[in-house]
Amino acid sequence: MRSDKMQIADRLKERLIIPLFLAAGVTLGFFILRTGGLISLVMLTGLFFIILLYFYPVIGILALIATTCFIPFYTGLPLTSISGVGIPDVILFLLFCMVILRTLVLTDIELLRSPLDVPLIGFVLVGIATAVVGKLLHLYKGLEAIHEFKVVLYYLLPIIIANLIREKRELKFLIYGCLCVAIIAALEVIFGAWTNPPKARDSLGEVFYRYHEVSKGGILMYWALISFVCLASVTRIRLSYIIAVVVSFFSLILTFSRHWWVAFVFSILLIMMFNLKRNIRRMLGNVLLLIFFGFGAFGIFLFRIGPVNNYLNLIALRGKSLVSFEKIENWKKRTVENKYAVEKILAHPLSGIGFRRAYRPQIFGPLDTNLWYVHNGYLWILLKMGLLGFVPFVWFSYLFVKRGIRNWNKLEDRFFKGIVLGSVCSYLGIALANLASPHFMESWEVAGIMLFFGINEIIYRIERTESKSAGAALLHGNCKNT
Repeated sequence: MRSDKMQIADRLKERLIIPLFLAAGVTLGFFILRTGGLISLVMLTGLFFIILLYFYPVIGILALIATTCFIPFYTGLPLTSISGVGIPDVILFLLFCMVILRTLVLTDIELLRSPLDVPLIGFVLVGIATAVVGKLLHLYKGLEAIHEFKVVLYYLLPIIIANLIREKRELKFLIYGCLCVAIIAALEVIFGAWTNPPKARDSLGEVFYRYHEVSKGGILMYWALISFVCLASVTRIRLSYIIAVVVSFFSLILTFSRHWWVAFVFSILLIMMFNLKRNIRRMLGNVLLLIFFGFGAFGIFLFRIGPVNNYLNLIALRGKSLVSFEKIENWKKRTVENKYAVEKILAHPLSGIGFRRAYRPQIFGPLDTNLWYVHNGYLWILLKMGLLGFVPFVWFSYLFVKRGIRNWNKLEDRFFKGIVLGSVCSYLGIALANLASPHFMESWEVAGIMLFFGINEIIYRIERTESKSAGAALLHGNCKNT
Protein backbone atom coordinates (compact mmCIF):
# COMPACT_ATOMS: atom_id res chain seq x y z
CA MET A 1 0.00 0.00 0.00
CA ARG A 2 2.76 2.39 1.00
CA SER A 3 4.99 1.32 -1.90
CA ASP A 4 2.22 2.10 -4.41
CA LYS A 5 1.87 5.57 -2.94
CA MET A 6 5.64 6.09 -3.09
CA GLN A 7 5.70 5.07 -6.76
CA ILE A 8 2.83 7.44 -7.58
CA ALA A 9 4.57 10.26 -5.70
CA ASP A 10 7.85 9.58 -7.51
CA ARG A 11 6.11 9.76 -10.88
CA LEU A 12 4.37 13.01 -9.90
CA LYS A 13 7.66 14.46 -8.75
CA GLU A 14 9.44 13.55 -11.97
CA ARG A 15 6.68 14.52 -14.38
CA LEU A 16 5.01 17.52 -12.75
CA ILE A 17 7.45 19.51 -10.62
CA ILE A 18 9.84 20.63 -13.35
CA PRO A 19 7.05 21.55 -15.82
CA LEU A 20 5.21 23.42 -13.06
CA PHE A 21 8.27 25.48 -12.18
CA LEU A 22 8.93 26.15 -15.88
CA ALA A 23 5.31 27.24 -16.36
CA ALA A 24 5.54 29.47 -13.29
CA GLY A 25 8.75 31.02 -14.60
CA VAL A 26 7.29 31.67 -18.08
CA THR A 27 4.11 33.15 -16.56
CA LEU A 28 6.11 35.37 -14.25
CA GLY A 29 8.34 36.54 -17.09
CA PHE A 30 5.29 37.38 -19.20
CA PHE A 31 3.74 39.47 -16.43
CA ILE A 32 7.05 41.24 -15.78
CA LEU A 33 7.24 42.25 -19.42
CA ARG A 34 3.60 43.34 -19.42
CA THR A 35 3.50 45.21 -16.10
CA GLY A 36 6.95 46.07 -14.82
CA GLY A 37 7.72 48.22 -11.80
CA LEU A 38 6.24 47.56 -8.40
CA ILE A 39 3.90 44.77 -9.53
CA SER A 40 6.86 42.77 -10.87
CA LEU A 41 8.70 43.21 -7.58
CA VAL A 42 5.66 42.02 -5.63
CA MET A 43 5.31 38.98 -7.89
CA LEU A 44 8.99 38.09 -7.57
CA THR A 45 8.75 38.43 -3.80
CA GLY A 46 5.63 36.24 -3.79
CA LEU A 47 7.33 33.54 -5.88
CA PHE A 48 10.37 33.58 -3.61
CA PHE A 49 8.10 33.29 -0.55
CA ILE A 50 6.28 30.29 -2.05
CA ILE A 51 9.57 28.49 -2.73
CA LEU A 52 10.71 29.37 0.80
CA LEU A 53 7.49 27.91 2.21
CA TYR A 54 8.06 24.64 0.39
CA PHE A 55 11.49 24.09 1.94
CA TYR A 56 11.07 26.03 5.22
CA PRO A 57 7.36 26.06 6.18
CA VAL A 58 8.20 27.29 9.68
CA ILE A 59 9.00 30.69 8.13
CA GLY A 60 5.48 30.86 6.72
CA ILE A 61 3.92 29.97 10.08
CA LEU A 62 5.95 32.69 11.82
CA ALA A 63 4.93 35.16 9.10
CA LEU A 64 1.27 34.26 9.67
CA ILE A 65 1.58 34.73 13.43
CA ALA A 66 3.47 38.02 13.02
CA THR A 67 0.91 39.47 10.60
CA THR A 68 -2.06 38.58 12.79
CA CYS A 69 -1.02 38.52 16.45
CA PHE A 70 1.69 41.17 16.48
CA ILE A 71 1.31 43.97 13.96
CA PRO A 72 -0.81 46.63 15.75
CA PHE A 73 -2.21 47.90 12.47
CA TYR A 74 -3.20 44.39 11.34
CA THR A 75 -6.59 45.57 10.11
CA GLY A 76 -4.82 48.21 8.04
CA LEU A 77 -2.61 45.75 6.15
CA PRO A 78 -3.12 45.92 2.38
CA LEU A 79 -5.82 43.64 1.03
CA THR A 80 -5.66 41.56 -2.11
CA SER A 81 -7.88 42.15 -5.13
CA ILE A 82 -10.47 39.85 -3.50
CA SER A 83 -12.67 41.85 -1.16
CA GLY A 84 -11.87 41.24 2.51
CA VAL A 85 -8.96 38.84 1.87
CA GLY A 86 -5.72 40.06 3.42
CA ILE A 87 -2.06 39.03 3.46
CA PRO A 88 -2.44 36.64 6.46
CA ASP A 89 -5.32 34.88 4.67
CA VAL A 90 -3.13 34.34 1.61
CA ILE A 91 -0.36 32.92 3.81
CA LEU A 92 -2.86 30.53 5.45
CA PHE A 93 -4.01 29.34 2.00
CA LEU A 94 -0.40 28.82 0.85
CA LEU A 95 0.42 26.83 3.99
CA PHE A 96 -2.62 24.63 3.37
CA CYS A 97 -1.48 24.07 -0.23
CA MET A 98 2.03 23.19 1.01
CA VAL A 99 0.59 20.43 3.19
CA ILE A 100 -1.08 18.88 0.13
CA LEU A 101 1.91 19.44 -2.15
CA ARG A 102 4.52 18.04 0.25
CA THR A 103 2.32 15.01 0.93
CA LEU A 104 2.01 14.28 -2.79
CA VAL A 105 5.59 15.03 -3.79
CA LEU A 106 7.73 13.80 -0.89
CA THR A 107 7.66 10.00 -0.78
CA ASP A 108 8.54 9.74 2.92
CA ILE A 109 5.76 12.07 4.10
CA GLU A 110 2.14 11.19 4.73
CA LEU A 111 -0.69 13.11 6.35
CA LEU A 112 -0.50 12.96 10.13
CA ARG A 113 -3.63 12.74 12.23
CA SER A 114 -4.55 13.60 15.80
CA PRO A 115 -7.71 13.24 17.92
CA LEU A 116 -8.38 16.97 17.42
CA ASP A 117 -8.72 16.69 13.64
CA VAL A 118 -12.34 15.51 13.45
CA PRO A 119 -13.90 18.24 15.66
CA LEU A 120 -11.68 20.94 14.12
CA ILE A 121 -12.65 19.96 10.59
CA GLY A 122 -16.29 19.60 11.68
CA PHE A 123 -16.25 23.14 13.10
CA VAL A 124 -14.79 24.53 9.87
CA LEU A 125 -17.30 22.64 7.71
CA VAL A 126 -20.18 24.05 9.74
CA GLY A 127 -18.71 27.52 9.23
CA ILE A 128 -18.47 26.96 5.47
CA ALA A 129 -22.04 25.65 5.36
CA THR A 130 -23.27 28.66 7.36
CA ALA A 131 -21.63 31.07 4.90
CA VAL A 132 -22.87 29.21 1.81
CA VAL A 133 -26.46 28.90 3.05
CA GLY A 134 -26.50 32.57 4.07
CA LYS A 135 -25.35 33.55 0.59
CA LEU A 136 -27.88 31.32 -1.16
CA LEU A 137 -30.69 32.72 0.96
CA HIS A 138 -29.47 36.29 0.32
CA LEU A 139 -29.06 36.99 4.02
CA TYR A 140 -26.24 39.44 3.23
CA LYS A 141 -24.98 41.35 0.23
CA GLY A 142 -21.88 40.49 -1.77
CA LEU A 143 -18.92 39.36 0.32
CA GLU A 144 -19.73 41.33 3.48
CA ALA A 145 -19.73 38.15 5.60
CA ILE A 146 -16.22 37.15 4.53
CA HIS A 147 -14.60 39.07 7.41
CA GLU A 148 -16.40 36.87 9.93
CA PHE A 149 -16.36 33.66 7.90
CA LYS A 150 -12.62 33.62 7.20
CA VAL A 151 -11.89 33.55 10.95
CA VAL A 152 -13.39 30.05 11.05
CA LEU A 153 -10.85 28.85 8.46
CA TYR A 154 -8.02 29.61 10.89
CA TYR A 155 -9.23 26.68 13.00
CA LEU A 156 -7.47 24.47 10.42
CA LEU A 157 -4.13 25.88 11.57
CA PRO A 158 -3.36 23.12 14.15
CA ILE A 159 -3.70 20.47 11.41
CA ILE A 160 -1.54 22.52 9.04
CA ILE A 161 1.17 23.16 11.67
CA ALA A 162 1.23 19.52 12.80
CA ASN A 163 1.78 18.33 9.21
CA LEU A 164 4.39 20.93 8.25
CA ILE A 165 6.57 20.80 11.37
CA ARG A 166 8.09 17.33 11.57
CA GLU A 167 11.40 17.68 13.42
CA LYS A 168 12.30 18.71 16.94
CA ARG A 169 14.66 21.49 15.83
CA GLU A 170 11.93 22.98 13.60
CA LEU A 171 9.48 22.90 16.49
CA LYS A 172 11.89 24.64 18.87
CA PHE A 173 12.64 27.24 16.20
CA LEU A 174 8.89 27.88 15.87
CA ILE A 175 8.35 28.12 19.63
CA TYR A 176 11.31 30.44 20.20
CA GLY A 177 10.29 32.51 17.18
CA CYS A 178 6.72 32.96 18.47
CA LEU A 179 7.98 33.80 21.97
CA CYS A 180 10.24 36.46 20.44
CA VAL A 181 7.33 37.90 18.46
CA ALA A 182 5.31 37.99 21.70
CA ILE A 183 8.07 39.86 23.54
CA ILE A 184 8.39 42.37 20.68
CA ALA A 185 4.61 42.89 20.81
CA ALA A 186 4.86 43.45 24.57
CA LEU A 187 7.66 45.97 24.06
CA GLU A 188 5.42 47.74 21.54
CA VAL A 189 2.77 48.21 24.25
CA ILE A 190 5.36 49.40 26.75
CA PHE A 191 6.89 51.80 24.23
CA GLY A 192 3.45 53.27 23.53
CA ALA A 193 2.87 53.85 27.23
CA TRP A 194 6.38 55.26 27.65
CA THR A 195 6.09 57.80 24.84
CA ASN A 196 2.45 58.74 25.42
CA PRO A 197 1.64 58.58 29.15
CA PRO A 198 -1.83 59.58 30.39
CA LYS A 199 -2.49 63.20 31.25
CA ALA A 200 -4.40 64.31 34.31
CA ARG A 201 -7.36 65.29 32.15
CA ASP A 202 -7.53 61.91 30.37
CA SER A 203 -10.42 59.63 31.24
CA LEU A 204 -10.09 55.88 31.69
CA GLY A 205 -11.91 55.31 28.41
CA GLU A 206 -9.51 57.56 26.48
CA VAL A 207 -6.47 55.75 27.86
CA PHE A 208 -7.99 52.32 27.27
CA TYR A 209 -8.79 52.98 23.62
CA ARG A 210 -5.38 54.60 23.10
CA TYR A 211 -3.62 51.40 24.16
CA HIS A 212 -6.25 49.03 22.78
CA GLU A 213 -4.93 49.31 19.22
CA VAL A 214 -1.33 48.47 20.18
CA SER A 215 -2.43 45.51 22.31
CA LYS A 216 -3.73 43.41 19.42
CA GLY A 217 -1.02 40.89 20.28
CA GLY A 218 -2.72 40.17 23.61
CA ILE A 219 -3.17 36.45 22.93
CA LEU A 220 0.49 35.93 22.08
CA MET A 221 1.70 38.11 24.98
CA TYR A 222 -0.54 36.24 27.38
CA TRP A 223 0.62 32.83 26.11
CA ALA A 224 4.26 33.90 26.43
CA LEU A 225 3.72 35.21 29.98
CA ILE A 226 2.02 32.03 31.21
CA SER A 227 4.49 29.79 29.35
CA PHE A 228 7.51 31.53 30.88
CA VAL A 229 5.95 31.23 34.36
CA CYS A 230 5.39 27.51 33.70
CA LEU A 231 8.96 27.08 32.44
CA ALA A 232 10.17 28.69 35.66
CA SER A 233 7.97 26.30 37.67
CA VAL A 234 9.29 23.10 36.04
CA THR A 235 12.90 24.05 35.26
CA ARG A 236 15.66 26.05 36.84
CA ILE A 237 14.81 29.75 36.85
CA ARG A 238 16.87 31.81 34.42
CA LEU A 239 17.53 35.49 33.92
CA SER A 240 15.93 35.29 30.46
CA TYR A 241 12.72 33.94 32.03
CA ILE A 242 12.68 36.79 34.58
CA ILE A 243 13.12 39.43 31.88
CA ALA A 244 10.46 37.83 29.65
CA VAL A 245 7.94 37.58 32.50
CA VAL A 246 8.58 41.18 33.58
CA VAL A 247 8.10 42.52 30.05
CA SER A 248 5.00 40.38 29.39
CA PHE A 249 3.43 41.14 32.76
CA PHE A 250 4.15 44.81 32.31
CA SER A 251 2.44 44.88 28.89
CA LEU A 252 -0.55 42.93 30.23
CA ILE A 253 -1.16 45.56 32.91
CA LEU A 254 -0.83 48.36 30.36
CA THR A 255 -3.51 46.92 28.09
CA PHE A 256 -5.99 48.12 30.75
CA SER A 257 -8.07 45.04 29.84
CA ARG A 258 -9.78 43.63 32.92
CA HIS A 259 -10.41 40.23 31.35
CA TRP A 260 -6.66 39.73 30.84
CA TRP A 261 -6.00 40.57 34.49
CA VAL A 262 -8.60 38.08 35.70
CA ALA A 263 -7.37 35.43 33.25
CA PHE A 264 -3.80 35.89 34.52
CA VAL A 265 -4.81 35.32 38.16
CA PHE A 266 -6.86 32.28 37.11
CA SER A 267 -3.97 30.79 35.12
CA ILE A 268 -1.52 31.30 37.99
CA LEU A 269 -3.90 29.43 40.31
CA LEU A 270 -4.11 26.62 37.76
CA ILE A 271 -0.31 26.39 37.55
CA MET A 272 -0.14 26.08 41.33
CA MET A 273 -2.86 23.42 41.31
CA PHE A 274 -1.12 21.34 38.63
CA ASN A 275 2.15 21.54 40.57
CA LEU A 276 0.67 20.38 43.90
CA LYS A 277 2.03 16.87 43.40
CA ARG A 278 5.45 18.25 42.55
CA ASN A 279 7.78 20.48 44.56
CA ILE A 280 5.18 23.10 45.42
CA ARG A 281 7.56 25.08 47.60
CA ARG A 282 10.12 25.47 44.83
CA MET A 283 7.46 26.33 42.28
CA LEU A 284 5.83 28.93 44.52
CA GLY A 285 9.22 30.49 45.21
CA ASN A 286 9.93 30.84 41.50
CA VAL A 287 6.49 32.26 40.70
CA LEU A 288 6.58 34.74 43.59
CA LEU A 289 10.07 35.80 42.56
CA LEU A 290 8.87 36.46 39.02
CA ILE A 291 5.83 38.41 40.23
CA PHE A 292 8.03 40.40 42.61
CA PHE A 293 10.33 41.41 39.77
CA GLY A 294 7.31 42.24 37.65
CA PHE A 295 5.79 44.59 40.22
CA GLY A 296 9.21 46.08 40.97
CA ALA A 297 9.89 46.89 37.34
CA PHE A 298 6.35 48.24 36.97
CA GLY A 299 6.90 50.62 39.87
CA ILE A 300 10.20 51.82 38.41
CA PHE A 301 8.49 52.38 35.06
CA LEU A 302 5.72 54.45 36.63
CA PHE A 303 8.17 56.68 38.49
CA ARG A 304 10.27 57.07 35.35
CA ILE A 305 7.55 58.26 33.03
CA GLY A 306 5.17 59.96 35.49
CA PRO A 307 2.88 61.34 36.53
CA VAL A 308 2.62 58.27 38.74
CA ASN A 309 -0.76 59.12 40.22
CA ASN A 310 -2.43 59.21 36.81
CA TYR A 311 -1.40 55.64 36.01
CA LEU A 312 -2.14 54.32 39.49
CA ASN A 313 -5.55 55.99 39.57
CA LEU A 314 -6.51 54.61 36.15
CA ILE A 315 -5.37 51.09 37.06
CA ALA A 316 -7.19 51.32 40.39
CA LEU A 317 -10.39 52.47 38.64
CA ARG A 318 -10.14 49.64 36.15
CA GLY A 319 -9.54 47.11 38.92
CA LYS A 320 -12.31 48.49 41.11
CA SER A 321 -14.81 47.96 38.32
CA LEU A 322 -14.22 44.19 38.63
CA VAL A 323 -16.14 44.13 41.92
CA SER A 324 -18.79 46.74 41.11
CA PHE A 325 -20.36 45.52 37.87
CA GLU A 326 -23.78 46.90 38.63
CA LYS A 327 -22.44 50.47 38.84
CA ILE A 328 -20.80 50.40 35.39
CA GLU A 329 -22.88 51.62 32.47
CA ASN A 330 -20.89 49.58 29.93
CA TRP A 331 -21.50 46.38 31.88
CA LYS A 332 -25.25 47.07 31.93
CA LYS A 333 -25.22 47.57 28.16
CA ARG A 334 -23.35 44.29 27.64
CA THR A 335 -25.94 42.52 29.78
CA VAL A 336 -28.65 43.88 27.46
CA GLU A 337 -26.57 42.79 24.47
CA ASN A 338 -26.36 39.24 25.85
CA LYS A 339 -30.14 39.14 26.34
CA TYR A 340 -30.71 39.97 22.68
CA ALA A 341 -28.19 37.29 21.68
CA VAL A 342 -29.85 34.66 23.88
CA GLU A 343 -33.27 35.48 22.39
CA LYS A 344 -31.94 34.87 18.87
CA ILE A 345 -30.15 31.70 19.95
CA LEU A 346 -33.34 30.27 21.42
CA ALA A 347 -35.17 31.14 18.20
CA HIS A 348 -32.48 29.47 16.01
CA PRO A 349 -30.81 26.88 18.29
CA LEU A 350 -29.56 24.40 15.70
CA SER A 351 -27.97 26.44 12.93
CA GLY A 352 -27.83 29.99 14.32
CA ILE A 353 -28.65 33.15 12.37
CA GLY A 354 -25.54 33.17 10.17
CA PHE A 355 -22.57 35.51 9.81
CA ARG A 356 -22.66 39.30 9.81
CA ARG A 357 -26.37 39.53 10.57
CA ALA A 358 -27.71 42.19 12.92
CA TYR A 359 -29.42 40.74 15.99
CA ARG A 360 -29.89 43.81 18.22
CA PRO A 361 -30.57 47.56 18.07
CA GLN A 362 -27.96 50.21 18.85
CA ILE A 363 -27.00 49.84 22.50
CA PHE A 364 -23.61 51.53 22.84
CA GLY A 365 -24.54 54.92 21.37
CA PRO A 366 -24.92 56.50 17.90
CA LEU A 367 -21.51 55.18 16.75
CA ASP A 368 -22.55 51.60 17.48
CA THR A 369 -22.85 50.28 13.92
CA ASN A 370 -21.58 46.70 14.39
CA LEU A 371 -24.99 45.32 15.29
CA TRP A 372 -23.71 41.78 14.55
CA TYR A 373 -20.93 41.96 17.17
CA VAL A 374 -21.14 40.01 20.45
CA HIS A 375 -18.72 40.57 23.34
CA ASN A 376 -19.22 37.02 24.67
CA GLY A 377 -17.22 34.48 22.64
CA TYR A 378 -19.50 31.54 23.47
CA LEU A 379 -22.67 33.42 22.59
CA TRP A 380 -20.97 34.50 19.35
CA ILE A 381 -20.51 30.89 18.20
CA LEU A 382 -23.99 29.84 19.33
CA LEU A 383 -25.58 32.89 17.72
CA LYS A 384 -23.83 32.57 14.36
CA MET A 385 -23.35 28.78 13.99
CA GLY A 386 -25.82 27.29 16.47
CA LEU A 387 -25.34 23.98 18.25
CA LEU A 388 -23.96 22.50 15.03
CA GLY A 389 -20.91 24.71 15.45
CA PHE A 390 -20.81 24.89 19.23
CA VAL A 391 -20.67 21.11 19.79
CA PRO A 392 -17.45 20.51 17.78
CA PHE A 393 -15.97 23.64 19.39
CA VAL A 394 -16.56 22.26 22.88
CA TRP A 395 -15.35 18.84 21.68
CA PHE A 396 -11.91 19.98 20.46
CA SER A 397 -11.51 22.33 23.44
CA TYR A 398 -12.16 19.43 25.82
CA LEU A 399 -9.73 17.16 23.96
CA PHE A 400 -7.00 19.82 23.96
CA VAL A 401 -7.27 20.43 27.71
CA LYS A 402 -7.65 16.73 28.54
CA ARG A 403 -4.59 15.71 26.50
CA GLY A 404 -2.54 18.52 28.00
CA ILE A 405 -3.41 17.66 31.60
CA ARG A 406 -2.80 13.97 30.96
CA ASN A 407 0.51 14.33 29.12
CA TRP A 408 2.42 17.37 30.38
CA ASN A 409 3.90 15.69 33.46
CA LYS A 410 4.90 12.59 31.45
CA LEU A 411 7.14 14.49 29.05
CA GLU A 412 10.89 13.94 29.40
CA ASP A 413 11.94 17.28 27.89
CA ARG A 414 11.49 19.95 30.60
CA PHE A 415 11.21 22.74 28.04
CA PHE A 416 8.35 20.95 26.28
CA LYS A 417 6.80 20.21 29.66
CA GLY A 418 6.66 23.92 30.47
CA ILE A 419 5.30 24.84 27.03
CA VAL A 420 2.50 22.24 27.16
CA LEU A 421 1.46 23.26 30.67
CA GLY A 422 1.67 26.93 29.67
CA SER A 423 -0.51 26.32 26.60
CA VAL A 424 -3.18 24.50 28.61
CA CYS A 425 -3.27 27.11 31.40
CA SER A 426 -3.28 29.89 28.79
CA TYR A 427 -6.22 28.34 26.97
CA LEU A 428 -8.21 27.92 30.18
CA GLY A 429 -7.50 31.56 31.07
CA ILE A 430 -8.55 32.64 27.57
CA ALA A 431 -11.70 30.53 27.91
CA LEU A 432 -12.59 32.53 31.02
CA ALA A 433 -11.74 35.84 29.30
CA ASN A 434 -14.15 34.97 26.46
CA LEU A 435 -17.05 35.74 28.75
CA ALA A 436 -16.17 39.41 28.26
CA SER A 437 -14.32 39.48 24.93
CA PRO A 438 -14.79 37.19 21.89
CA HIS A 439 -11.18 36.02 21.46
CA PHE A 440 -12.41 32.79 19.88
CA MET A 441 -13.76 34.72 16.88
CA GLU A 442 -11.48 37.76 16.59
CA SER A 443 -9.50 37.73 13.34
CA TRP A 444 -6.23 38.82 14.97
CA GLU A 445 -6.38 36.30 17.83
CA VAL A 446 -7.61 32.91 16.54
CA ALA A 447 -4.28 32.21 14.81
CA GLY A 448 -2.49 32.64 18.16
CA ILE A 449 -4.87 30.29 19.96
CA MET A 450 -4.60 27.64 17.24
CA LEU A 451 -0.82 28.01 17.30
CA PHE A 452 -0.45 26.40 20.69
CA PHE A 453 -3.00 23.74 19.76
CA GLY A 454 -0.67 22.70 16.95
CA ILE A 455 2.49 23.02 19.06
CA ASN A 456 1.15 20.70 21.77
CA GLU A 457 0.18 18.02 19.23
CA ILE A 458 3.67 18.09 17.68
CA ILE A 459 5.27 17.79 21.13
CA TYR A 460 3.20 14.68 21.92
CA ARG A 461 4.17 13.11 18.60
CA ILE A 462 7.89 13.87 18.97
CA GLU A 463 8.02 12.58 22.54
CA ARG A 464 6.15 9.44 21.52
CA THR A 465 8.56 8.82 18.63
CA GLU A 466 11.62 9.40 20.82
CA SER A 467 10.37 7.07 23.55
CA LYS A 468 9.72 4.34 20.96
CA SER A 469 13.21 4.82 19.51
CA ALA A 470 14.76 4.72 22.98
CA GLY A 471 12.80 1.56 23.81
CA ALA A 472 13.85 -0.10 20.56
CA ALA A 473 17.50 0.84 21.16
CA LEU A 474 17.33 -0.56 24.69
CA LEU A 475 15.76 -3.79 23.46
CA HIS A 476 18.41 -4.11 20.73
CA GLY A 477 21.15 -3.61 23.33
CA ASN A 478 19.67 -6.27 25.62
CA CYS A 479 19.46 -8.71 22.70
CA LYS A 480 23.13 -8.14 21.92
CA ASN A 481 24.11 -8.74 25.52
CA THR A 482 22.24 -12.03 25.61
